[in-house]
Amino acid sequence: MKKAQIQMMETIAALFIFLVIIAVSIVFYFNISSHSISEKKQELAELSAVEMQQLVLSLPELQCTQNNVLETNCIDIFRLDAASKGKGEIIYIDKEKYFSIFGQSKVSVKQIYPISTEEWVVYESKPARITSKSEVSFPVSLYEPGTQQHSFGLIMMEAYR
Repeated sequence: MKKAQIQMMETIAALFIFLVIIAVSIVFYFNISSHSISEKKQELAELSAVEMQQLVLSLPELQCTQNNVLETNCIDIFRLDAASKGKGEIIYIDKEKYFSIFGQSKVSVKQIYPISTEEWVVYESKPARITSKSEVSFPVSLYEPGTQQHSFGLIMMEAYR
């Protein structure tokens, strides 16, 4: 082989190695970026769940009052019972009205203490096909006006995608 051919082969080999290093770097960068994007997506979903929880607590259908004073982080059990068609059934609220707020999700309230398995579904709208589901729960005080007793419960959010 001639000297010029050897130099050209060396140049081609160096270019090939350089392109392989660039390709590996690009793949690594995109993997890191996609992982970062999925973390941001999960963080936004959790923030959305917190926002929905605050919206549920501010629904006039569920708010509890004592002496005409609103209590924070409290749901009136009588209002919850009156708004619900029955145990585990969907509340009477207008789905179209609340779809813009809750979207494709399920919002339920479950009494935890004193020992009870009472659960009310406040809102539910499932998509035809569920690709992923994230669940978040928040503590809430449940007030029973008849006995003027507070109990402990959870607002459970399930967001569908």
